[in-house]
Amino acid sequence: MPLKSSGKSLTLTSSSSSPSHRMIKRQSNFREQTNKQPSNTQKKRQ
Repeated sequence: MPLKSSGKSLTLTSSSSSPSHRMIKRQSNFREQTNKQPSNTQKKRQ
C-alpha cells in the first residue's frame, strides 16, 4: 500500500512540475510582449 501511494505522489509531482515550468516560460514571454507593446496586451487582458 505505501509503495503504491509513494509512486502516485511521484507521478503527481513530476506532472505538476512540468506545467509549472511552462507557466514560467509563458510569463517571461508575456513580460517581453508587454514591454514591446503594453497598450495592446492591456487591452487584450481586459
